[in-house]
Amino acid sequence: MSFAIELFFDETLTVAVRQIWKALADAGVSSQMLDGGYRPHISLGICDELDVESSAMAISAPAMPLLPVTLSYFGIFHRRPGVIFLGGTATRALLAQHALLQARCHNVAKGCWPEYEVDVWVPHCTLAADLQAAQVEQAVRVCRQAVLPLHGYFQAIGISEVSLTSHRLLHLFPLDSATAVEPD
Repeated sequence: MSFAIELFFDETLTVAVRQIWKALADAGVSSQMLDGGYRPHISLGICDELDVESSAMAISAPAMPLLPVTLSYFGIFHRRPGVIFLGGTATRALLAQHALLQARCHNVAKGCWPEYEVDVWVPHCTLAADLQAAQVEQAVRVCRQAVLPLHGYFQAIGISEVSLTSHRLLHLFPLDSATAVEPD
């Protein structure tokens, strides 16, 4: 198991992403996000070891502002096996919060995944992972049916224990709606 710090979407955006997950499951591509108990999100970082309580203190104070989010494109991390995702627009506010959280949690995380480092990170919401080439092709056909962009807000930040087959939320903190950030 690994640990992730994740930004969770508002209800409308959550429903829209779950509809895509369901379409992928119905097409026989993958049901892992639904079956694994995942909640639609964008991960700010993933690591192999984490001092969970210290991280919870680091991400909860001071409270993060409510951030707008736009999921504007589909992408593929062309690994073997592949990952298909919804790409989040990398706004200044989102990139700043990512850098801040990376700095706050740097000393309490070990085995940090390099693709989440500042200046490397691609904000994304995973739709399916661990896909073979034929599944990626089928996933693209299914995803092309969705209408983009999808607009919403991040409404909470959390710490989860994750794997390819499961998601377990350990801490959840609402974002501060009193300090909402306007879209770029």
